[in-house]
Amino acid sequence: MKSPARSESSGTNGHVLVVDDHRPARESMVDVLRQAGHRVQSCSSAAEAMNLTQQERFDCIVTDLKMPGMNGLELILQLERRGYGAQVVMVTAHATVASAVEAMRHGAFDYIEKPFDVEQLERLVGEAIRRSRLVRPQLDEPSGGGPGAPMMIGTSQAMEAMRQRIAQVAPTSETVLITGESGTGKELVARAIHAASPRAAGPLVSLNCPVLSAHLMESELFGHEKGAFTG
Repeated sequence: MKSPARSESSGTNGHVLVVDDHRPARESMVDVLRQAGHRVQSCSSAAEAMNLTQQERFDCIVTDLKMPGMNGLELILQLERRGYGAQVVMVTAHATVASAVEAMRHGAFDYIEKPFDVEQLERLVGEAIRRSRLVRPQLDEPSGGGPGAPMMIGTSQAMEAMRQRIAQVAPTSETVLITGESGTGKELVARAIHAASPRAAGPLVSLNCPVLSAHLMESELFGHEKGAFTG
């Protein structure tokens, strides 16, 4: 674990679950996050994590990728099926372009390599908590009334115009560009379009583009040949 000066960049304290079968790594992450002001619980398996998420409401889950039994990717899928809503940060000692892409495709908020950087872990967990708190109220408080309604609240003229635009584009196969400043709800609009589209039964893959390298971004957008990242 690298240990630069302490960072205040996390900004938002929350309830965090750390999942890792390697005890020293797990305890190290717990210590870092508690010192950053978060309320932290931990466990050594994805199965234990599933049990804890039935009893507790976590803002962020930090999980190892490779664990005995259910791995980190399978944990994300199980949480997604339940509509749990917490953002997941994947931790791995085996980071490759392919594994990073797979984690993001499964719905991970972001990923971090072992040995982890303290400042980066604090920052990512803080960002994940903010995202979780932005998205969760929209998912927990449906308002009814048209495409996108389960995820969007508000009755202003601007919101009604947004709902109408969602209703126009959702049935089509056209590419949609959603723009706006950070925190304005671009991902919520994307999810509303997906929910009202003919593809609603399928997964919606969300990628945090700013954290992807140019090499990884090209692979995700344009694909790559099998075996391109080995050796």
